[in-house]
Amino acid sequence: ISNLLKQPQEIKVHKGLLLLEKLLSSIPPSSVSPSEAENPTLVSILAPLVKVIVYQDVSELRKLGFACYSKYVNMFSLSGRYSVYNHLLNTVNHSGLLGWTISSLKDSIAQSLTKSGQHPEYTGHSLSKLVLPLFTLSNGAQTDLLEVSDEVLATINFAHYLLVRDKENISGVQNIKPEIKNWVA
Repeated sequence: ISNLLKQPQEIKVHKGLLLLEKLLSSIPPSSVSPSEAENPTLVSILAPLVKVIVYQDVSELRKLGFACYSKYVNMFSLSGRYSVYNHLLNTVNHSGLLGWTISSLKDSIAQSLTKSGQHPEYTGHSLSKLVLPLFTLSNGAQTDLLEVSDEVLATINFAHYLLVRDKENISGVQNIKPEIKNWVA
């Protein structure tokens, strides 16, 4: 599948996306274990998939690629998604795709808050390590905000949600509140 997604011919990319979509559709959401999230074979699909979503000329292929991206993230258990988010937030550089990924992360954290204590990767130092890089602009004060608007808006929404929703500080968001305030200021 990865090799098909890397091909310059649209027909081959389309076949790769159809294969990936069929494969991902056969896997129930939240059913893949955390240990598989770092499987090199699975991780190797992400870079060519992101390239299709961002750079493919054909709109239908970009849309199919994004549908696969969404299913890929959601096939992992809540604990497994932590590794997927960690990888994606450090490799994806398209503002729109990062914005969706941040919103998906927010939804995963919301689920983990309802199951207190079951997902320690979304709390304390683990959460800080994952989200603190979101609170920096790529080029500092010279960052073109129009270019990164999707990412910035998703990050603001993420921070607002977490600060309002987690009043008991289960996630440890209060510990990174100064960094959030500094980023907003």
